[in-house]
Amino acid sequence: MLAMLLIATAAPPGSAQNGDALSQAVLQKNGAWNADEARQVETFISANLAAFADEDADAEEVAEARERLLVPLNDLRAEAAFQAQYFRAIAAALRNGLPTFTKIGRINAMMLGSRVVDASVVPMLETGIVDEAPGVRYAAARSMLVVLNNEALGIRDNEKARLIRVLGEAASVESNGFVAGKLIDAIRTAEVSGQRDILLSLFNARVPLHAADPGLTYQPELTAMQELFISGLGQPGGFGRDAARAFIQAAARYIRLTTAQIAADVLPAENRQPALNLANQCFTVLDTLAPNAGQAGQRPANPVRSLPGQAERAVQLAEEWPAFLAPAPLNLNADELSIDAPAAAEPQGESPAAASE
Repeated sequence: MLAMLLIATAAPPGSAQNGDALSQAVLQKNGAWNADEARQVETFISANLAAFADEDADAEEVAEARERLLVPLNDLRAEAAFQAQYFRAIAAALRNGLPTFTKIGRINAMMLGSRVVDASVVPMLETGIVDEAPGVRYAAARSMLVVLNNEALGIRDNEKARLIRVLGEAASVESNGFVAGKLIDAIRTAEVSGQRDILLSLFNARVPLHAADPGLTYQPELTAMQELFISGLGQPGGFGRDAARAFIQAAARYIRLTTAQIAADVLPAENRQPALNLANQCFTVLDTLAPNAGQAGQRPANPVRSLPGQAERAVQLAEEWPAFLAPAPLNLNADELSIDAPAAAEPQGESPAAASE
């Protein structure tokens, strides 16, 4: 279960095994470590990371090892020079050890990454967001959200821009709703240029995933779309031509897909309300941005108003949008507004248990 794998024990951590606690001299060292001090720190980190690679270690044992690694950072005697070197040492050890860690170990490595105040931890988190295990991807995405918004790491804007592109690529193909939600959260909360284009691109990229799996929650897209729409309208000039077209494209596709799924009653109960809310939000996007973009003519009515009693009418209204958006200046063709699922796609499930497998 995801909850077990992400356990974060609040109990006071015990002492490290084999007596590998750091000395007061190392903690209070106000300068670079010498060779002996560096070896002491390396031994301490390695002794605790051993649990991350131990197939016999359970979730609680690995979590305790993770917490022991944080003990020196919470020591009031620790100097800033120690902390800076210790963060780099942990980041290096995590990065090098990751290929040997178990799934539980990799999850805890990603969790530990959010506590490492050094940009050298980022490559490990990037590896985590493409891990085969959804639980690892979830923990990595959650930590990436923290890292991107932690000014103390000193990550430059161009590096942040690269990272949200990486996150966008991952989110565009992520079939687990919990993971997708954290990836999208990390992108939408990062204050960096290019954010809007990435969100619009992944909105469109994720349509086939939802078509293939009605159980895939719409909540991440709904939250991001609401925020993006409001913030865009509040900016001078609103949405530019390309951004408006991409947003309209995504909204038209989602309003068709969600309406069809609701009308066919294929959505699980927990995804029905997010789908309804997303359909309403998409209508607001279309009803506002299409005329702003110069698209003339009578716009289709909101299909959600015909649900659930007039399902056929709702689908008919949703299906009127492609014809309305086809002429200039938007020129959105049938392929661009497709809601078809990939031929080989298979539902991935949405339960917390699935995220831990």
